[in-house]
Parts: sequence; structure tokens; C-alpha cells
Amino acid sequence: MNPTNVLLDDEMKFVGVLDFNLCGYDTVLNCLFREAFTDFYEDVPWDNEKNVFYSEEINEKALKSFLNNIVLIKRTYSFSELEKKTAILLYRYLRPFWWQPFLALSRAAKEEKKVERILNWIEKEQVREIDFEKVMI
Repeated sequence: MNPTNVLLDDEMKFVGVLDFNLCGYDTVLNCLFREAFTDFYEDVPWDNEKNVFYSEEINEKALKSFLNNIVLIKRTYSFSELEKKTAILLYRYLRPFWWQPFLALSRAAKEEKKVERILNWIEKEQVREIDFEKVMI
């Protein structure tokens, strides 16, 4: 729950919840692409050297787990042709620009080499080739 999702009337009384991430036909892809990359040391403030932005090995492990999550989801959900075709665009937009890379950049702001590695990672993720159509069959 996010305070920006709570709708209040003029008298500040609760009237409902509005959350675009939980509505519409894109719910599965939206949640998958935004939330499936968890628990890979992306958000470990005391050990920034062990997150995907610094470790190619961990980054590839995270991607493999993410693709495995798609395989698990497709057991109970049939991806549409449009979802299969647009998945790469969604990945390239959400993965590098979600909050974790920006948090890592802010933490590394005074360390030029770390900032460079994070920016290189962002650039790499924006052009990464993933055959989502094959994975989502």
C-alpha cells in the first residue's frame, strides 16, 4: 500500500484505492517485471560490492531466476502475443530504471568507478537481447 494510492474526499475521508499497477490486462507483466528481481543483493546497504550492479555473476544469476519465474507463471497464465512481443521493451525500460539502480548511484555518488560501473550496467540492460517470446511460449 502506498499513500498516493489512497483516495480521500474533500473532508479527508477514505473513499477508495487507485493502483494502476494492480489493474488492467498488463497486471502480470507489470508485477513480474517490477518485482521479480528481488533478493539479489541489489539493496544491501552494508555490502554494495555484492549487488548486480557490480557483479556480472550475480546479475546473470538474477536474470536466470527472473526467466525461471516466467516459466513458473506460464504454468497458470497464458501470455498473449502482444505480451510476448512487448516484454523486451518493458524489460529494457523497467529493469534499468527501477529504484534500485538509482539507490545504488546515490550511495556511490562520490566513488567514480562505482558510478561508472552502475551506469555501464544501466546501458547494458537497455540493449540486452532476451528472447522473451521463446521463454513465454
